[in-house]
Amino acid sequence: MEALSESLAREVYPQGIRVVIIEPRIIITPILGKALATLPPEAGSPYGAPIRRTQAIVSQGQRTGGHPELVAEVSEKALAAPDGRLWYTAGPDAAVLVGGRVRMSDEEWIRMERHSTDEEYFTEFAARFPMPQME
Repeated sequence: MEALSESLAREVYPQGIRVVIIEPRIIITPILGKALATLPPEAGSPYGAPIRRTQAIVSQGQRTGGHPELVAEVSEKALAAPDGRLWYTAGPDAAVLVGGRVRMSDEEWIRMERHSTDEEYFTEFAARFPMPQME
């Protein structure tokens, strides 16, 4: 979606149309509960670890995630901004996630799933994406 939005922004710029990308943190909406209700994969499935890790992140997001109003506020700010900026983040942890990913090579990003234990995975995740303390 990001690449498509960037391409669209260039394509429609001559017509005076502005495209804005809002990169939110985890936002507390009903989709989080649906993600947690996903049935676990069968024993031995190659999808076990990625699903389990995603569910752990979503579960944390239900406790510390932002509210939809945060995205609305950032969207309103972006639409009113005269500077033509393309990217906006919604929430301090969104900036950490975007920045952390930018500092990684594509290979490093893909290899995040190489860990055999969740502890190893989340240790690397915390090192690459140090989250601000939530109040």
